Amino acid sequence: MKCVILIHGFLSDHHDLDSIKPALENIYDHIECIDLPGHGIHYKKERFNVDKVLDFINNLYKKLEKDYDEIDCIGYSMGGALALYLASKQKIRKLILLAPACKYLNFLFPYKRLKTYLHTKKALSKSMSGNIKESLKEKLKNIHKDDLIALKFLKDRYFTIKFPAYFIEFRKLIKNINSSIENISTPTLLLYGHIDQIIPEKAIEFVYNVCENVKTIIYSDISHLMLLSKDCGKIVDDILDFIKD
Repeated sequence: MKCVILIHGFLSDHHDLDSIKPALENIYDHIECIDLPGHGIHYKKERFNVDKVLDFINNLYKKLEKDYDEIDCIGYSMGGALALYLASKQKIRKLILLAPACKYLNFLFPYKRLKTYLHTKKALSKSMSGNIKESLKEKLKNIHKDDLIALKFLKDRYFTIKFPAYFIEFRKLIKNINSSIENISTPTLLLYGHIDQIIPEKAIEFVYNVCENVKTIIYSDISHLMLLSKDCGKIVDDILDFIKD
């Protein structure tokens, strides 16, 4: 029997990973979609703090290991950091990290975002092929759509009265996780968007330092949205290939 745990990001809920759930139903006997303490259905019912979150993750694993021989874990953003923590403490068959927030605050984002936009515009102006032009136009359109989605998320999730207290706990959680992670031998897939607004490339270096067996894929036109992006099909395909391999 095989199951997968899906762990969402900061100030979000299990819907972060909706895009891949239908495909996972053909692979796993059970998909464990969770809302972390202080998030999603628990947002107004529970506090978000380090101890609650780590206890929740550990207890969840202990419950699942009673019924399933193989457990995989997919974590996005803060959920990626938690997935790393879980893999360092428990037996995880395969680990998939989407923009893991083991490092955060990407000060290079404005430069990288502008560079990607200008590079694509330049390629579009020089292209002689109709098919390539359409592909580049679609790329620019998807980047613009992702920017609009990201702005909406910023407004809905971060401009709230709870954000300051939540961010303090988030920083404590990441510090706790980073200091407690031991060497991880689990086969790991690390996915990162070149124009990620939040997570810097230092996160990749961190994962390589704690994981022995890592495959990394960097998408030139994907932001921190990852599976929430309008162009997430290639991400889904890469995850499925890794799981089935």
